[in-house]
Amino acid sequence: MLAKIPIAATPLSLGMLSKSLFKGNREELAREFSSRANVKYLYFCNSGLSACYLILKTLQKKSKRQEVALPAYTAPSLAVAVKKAGLRVRLSDISLEDFNADLNLLGDVSGNDTLAILAVHMFGLVAQGIPELKQKFSNTFIIEDCAQAMGSRINGSSVGSLGDASFFSFNKGKNIPTYGGGCIATNSEDLFKDMVRVSEEFIKEPVFYRRLNLVLKNFCLSLAVRPFIYGLGHRFISLFKDNAPARDIRIEHYTDFQAAVAWGLLENLEDFSRKRYSNGLSLLKAMKGLEGITLPKIQPETQPAFNRLPVIIKDLERRDILEKKLWKAGIETSRLYLKPIHHIFDLGYKSEDFPNAVYLAEHLLTLPVHPMVSEAIIEKMINIFKEALA
Repeated sequence: MLAKIPIAATPLSLGMLSKSLFKGNREELAREFSSRANVKYLYFCNSGLSACYLILKTLQKKSKRQEVALPAYTAPSLAVAVKKAGLRVRLSDISLEDFNADLNLLGDVSGNDTLAILAVHMFGLVAQGIPELKQKFSNTFIIEDCAQAMGSRINGSSVGSLGDASFFSFNKGKNIPTYGGGCIATNSEDLFKDMVRVSEEFIKEPVFYRRLNLVLKNFCLSLAVRPFIYGLGHRFISLFKDNAPARDIRIEHYTDFQAAVAWGLLENLEDFSRKRYSNGLSLLKAMKGLEGITLPKIQPETQPAFNRLPVIIKDLERRDILEKKLWKAGIETSRLYLKPIHHIFDLGYKSEDFPNAVYLAEHLLTLPVHPMVSEAIIEKMINIFKEALA
């Protein structure tokens, strides 16, 4: 099939991008974002990774603690942010029920030297028990990683408002993509003021050619996610995908053009999020009971705005067959992060540590459920799974 559905996408109209050239600023975006995410204070920068780093540098000034707890399966760039901040990474295993950190194991890694726990909403699935974590580890900061979860909700509230601070990403492939960009969010006025002071020590204004480059990249992204263009140019487009952790972190301001694009996309966030949720739920309901796979458990009080739908394929040969069949049918899949963090960085752990994270990395296949995925594509994925797993 010539047309290909990309693994991650959000509709970006050329008209909206053109209007964004002439209007918008970070202050307007902050007001809109604040009301939707249920947070009072926001600070925008050039990436989610930069936002994570700036939060850690702020918290570092408030405590002499030196360790940051991460799930062993998550974005490896988070370890780069921790190490660049001069802190140490402490890992915990994940749960094979919801594919997020296993909260029962956090007590093993959270001690007197733990500065912060990163509660990661992987794939848009809501990490459970954040209020309980705040009570249990009252002297430890809880940071929500919402990079893949913009639009996800728990008990009617958006993720990002449960911890002491949170960060979002607006990079390509995220739920609100502006080809780069990030945001720090908190409901603490004192913490926000400290974050602003620390951020201003590091942040720079992007030079003209970088601002122009971001404009061009957003227009290219608008075209690249369209199925026929993606099908024709996927070999070239794949050259621009991030396949390795960042080596360093450049910290710059979010541009007014990007802020205008994000503001435009936020107007459709509820519709986009409902579509991500309903597409994911349709696949989960249809594939429930199929032999040879493990599906994430969705807690009834949550409504995940899936960035992509994760599925564990127990037999690796069948996983490879599914990948090929889906691609032939015009549907891109992804294995996301191919290794757990302790297989990428030397952190003092053994290779066999964190067996659930190792297993997930080896057996994961993620499926597209974004707003550009139609009911016909959902049905096609269901039929391919049923045929391959029969």
